[in-house]
This record gives sequence, structure tokens and C-alpha cells, in this order.
Amino acid sequence: MMSESSNSGYFQPIRRVKTLDDIQLWSKSQAYSELLGFITALNNSVKGKSYKFSYEVCERMQSVASLFKLIREDIEEIPLQNDQRFGNKAFRVLGERIVQKSDSWIISLLPDDLKGAAVELKSYFDESFGNYIRVDYGTGHEINFIAFCCCLYKIGYFSSDDYVATVFFLFKEYLDLMRKIQLWYKLEPAGSHGVWGLDDYQFLPFIFGSAQFLNNPVISPDQFVQPDIVAKYHEDYMFFRVHQVH
Repeated sequence: MMSESSNSGYFQPIRRVKTLDDIQLWSKSQAYSELLGFITALNNSVKGKSYKFSYEVCERMQSVASLFKLIREDIEEIPLQNDQRFGNKAFRVLGERIVQKSDSWIISLLPDDLKGAAVELKSYFDESFGNYIRVDYGTGHEINFIAFCCCLYKIGYFSSDDYVATVFFLFKEYLDLMRKIQLWYKLEPAGSHGVWGLDDYQFLPFIFGSAQFLNNPVISPDQFVQPDIVAKYHEDYMFFRVHQVH
């Protein structure tokens, strides 16, 4: 659901899902169907493929990934506040910088005929790195990044030829950045109850990671928790990469 339209025909997203009843409405919406379809398409593109699979990263995708470098530069510039066991408040300063700069960052990526889309893209991008007030991060922020990517496909910035690179390059770069942010600022997991998933912070790596194992003749499910197997294959498979971090 969106707010009032801009002159370009794009909209600034606003939060509409606030109750259990809203979730029921959301699950029947066109937006839900398209987002789920996008995740499915990405998942299908990496079935049976390791990170060694040959793929191309287009210039536009490299430009999007360059935004992560800018965020890393801001991380290095912002001093941490007094030692805190969880949730270093310096993360709020990083959040302020992202929100302040993201509009110009995103506009710089887009060709003239797509620059109006920045008003929609910014909202999803800003929400991709955590909650800057609560100083936490979780799967809701992860899905905002996927929504950001989905929007880039919807406006024609990327094409279906870029699916594999979206998972193996862009999403991987995003995960690496988020691991840095989680550890650096000691982010708490958003809404975690300790038993809802394999990871307090991420969910999609287990979807894409399991797809990579399809018809794998070497690795069996009972090996997923074996330290020597994780160490051997964490550079080849997203599933093991997530395990290796922990």
C-alpha cells in the first residue's frame, strides 16, 4: 500500500501491515504475489549451482553494490560509543547518514527516465540495514532489501539475465555487509524468540542455500553440521557460509 503519488507516477511506500488481519490481506495482495514470485525466480536460478558457477555481473549491479562500499566508509568514520554489551548507539548515527544520503545515492544509479522511482526505492533501501532506533536487525529488514531488488527489476533496471548475479553477487555482498554491521554495532536480533529459525538475523540464505544443493552428488543433509564439511565448502555454498560465520 502506498501514499500519495508523486508527479512521476511512483509512490512512497508506507507501512500497512500492523495486525494479524492485515497479514491476511497482505497474503492475498498482488504485491505479495509478485514478491513471492520474485524470490521463487531467484531461487530457481541457483538450483544445483555453487558459487563457482560462471555468471556475469552487469555494470548496473556493480553500481548498486558500490553503495555498500559507501556505507562501509561511513562505518569506519563513525566512532563507537562507550562499550555496551548489546546495541551500540553509534548505529543510530550510521542510520541517520544512510537516510540522509540514500536519495542522492539511488538517483545517481538511475537513468533519467527512471529517476522518479527513487521515491519508492529509497524507503526499501533505508529499511534494509536495521532499525536505527531500537538498534536491531532481523528478517523484516532482509525482506526490505529483497523488495528493493524486486523494484529494480519491476522498473526494468535489471533483467531476468541478472537473477544468478543477484543471489551470488549482490545478495552475498549485502550479507557480508550485514554481518559486519551486526558484529560491529552488536545489533540485537529483531523480534527473535530463539526458536523460530536457524538464524536470528537471516532467513533467505537458507532458501537460496538449500536450492544450491539440489541434486548434489557429494554433500548429504547429515553433513550440514559437520565442522570439517562446513570449513571445506563455505566458499562454495551460501548455506555453509552462514554456518561458518557462527
